[in-house]
Amino acid sequence: MQLGPIEIGQGQVKVIVPLVGRTRDEIIEAAKDAAVAPCQAVEWRVDYFEEAYATGTVLGLLDELRAMLEQKALIFTWRTKQEGGQQIISGEDYYTLLEKVVRSGQVDAVDVEFAYYPDKRAALIEASKASGVRLLMSQHDFSRTPNADRIASQLLAMQEAGAHIAKFACMPHNAGDVLALLSATYQVKKQYPKRPLITMAMGELGIISRLGGYVFGSDMTFASLGSASAPGQVNAYQMRDALLMLNRDNRND
Repeated sequence: MQLGPIEIGQGQVKVIVPLVGRTRDEIIEAAKDAAVAPCQAVEWRVDYFEEAYATGTVLGLLDELRAMLEQKALIFTWRTKQEGGQQIISGEDYYTLLEKVVRSGQVDAVDVEFAYYPDKRAALIEASKASGVRLLMSQHDFSRTPNADRIASQLLAMQEAGAHIAKFACMPHNAGDVLALLSATYQVKKQYPKRPLITMAMGELGIISRLGGYVFGSDMTFASLGSASAPGQVNAYQMRDALLMLNRDNRND
């Protein structure tokens, strides 16, 4: 699948770096670093931004980021407080903002939380069809890891709901939890090999899923430049070296 200037689902796993600055200057400086970093995509975590509620300011800054990051896929994300984000936003304001971003055409994908006011998704899906901006549907569990069947069913439900990319992240408490996440990823990828997935187990236990999740079917992984947006993210330069060592182009059938 094409995601802006990159293709996901084939070849090497693609690395996403988040921008988590609180001010415009911090975000611009981080974007300069990301533009030359070993990553293929950049996620703007707008919920970190101190002016996140000022839609005009957000859209203006997004124009700047698009120009700076033209060689990277650009993902727009407001992570809600319920799923580990920094600021509270109502369901109506959330979908209004995402729809404006999609209609602007200045991003390649928007993150849409699967469980957050799903009855409001219809207009966003229509806007996505009109603009060509991809929908990355996501679900995060910072307290536990469901069993493999439950994870697989959630990934499939996101695909059925219209996700171009389905993402699932969870917090493991033991090695078995990490195995459950990887097993679910493998099950879904085996069933629908051409539908992109992003999965990861968070925290120290889950680092292996960030480094080797592509073997089981995860098409993208997150790495950090300075501040991380979730527990367990590896530095982008260390990620590059690890992926080279792991022979990232070989995925077992």
